[in-house]
Amino acid sequence: MAAPARGTGPGRAVLVVESGVVGAVLGTPNGFVVASLRGAVGTVGREQDLLVHWVVGAVVLTPVYAALTLLVLQAVADRARGPRRLRPLVAAGLLVLAATVVATAQAGVEAVLDVRAQDRELATASGVHFHGTSDPALVVGGSASCDRLCVAHGQTVRSHVRAVATAVPVLLVADLVLVVWLVCAAGGEVAFPRPGERRREAVGLVAPVHRTT
Repeated sequence: MAAPARGTGPGRAVLVVESGVVGAVLGTPNGFVVASLRGAVGTVGREQDLLVHWVVGAVVLTPVYAALTLLVLQAVADRARGPRRLRPLVAAGLLVLAATVVATAQAGVEAVLDVRAQDRELATASGVHFHGTSDPALVVGGSASCDRLCVAHGQTVRSHVRAVATAVPVLLVADLVLVVWLVCAAGGEVAFPRPGERRREAVGLVAPVHRTT
């Protein structure tokens, strides 16, 4: 991610490789946090292969984080104003926020899948073990409109909501530390695309300026 000389930028191949590295660095720990949530509050049937789910999730989402990195670098290179030294800070901040949003969305999707699976397990268990208890008044938190399954579903949803809410600051801090570490490893610089790389059609419309002595 080291920045080149003033007025130039890295080639597309270099940016793709660097974005892939950043994507792997961000996707691996974020996937670990999501897998940990699944092991803590997820359904029993889906927590047996947490290592496999972690690896598969990291591999699948690495291109997403890499694409986010490319978009952030391009957006900052095209639109950032002010001192050039502020651009790495702007890019790092945007990348941290984007990575946290993606990881939170992944945790939310996993939570929805777990809730559906846990509802099916609760329905099966209720039909086998609690068929004799149908009075909602005998259920803690129950009412005329909310029976045993309704109460259990609400508790399950609240558990997943609390888990995701707890994971958000963890993801934010982890992504912040990782992005800062990457920038520090690059000497405090960030490689941005060549200025005007999206406007190649404008090349040649301006007459060259020859320096005279």
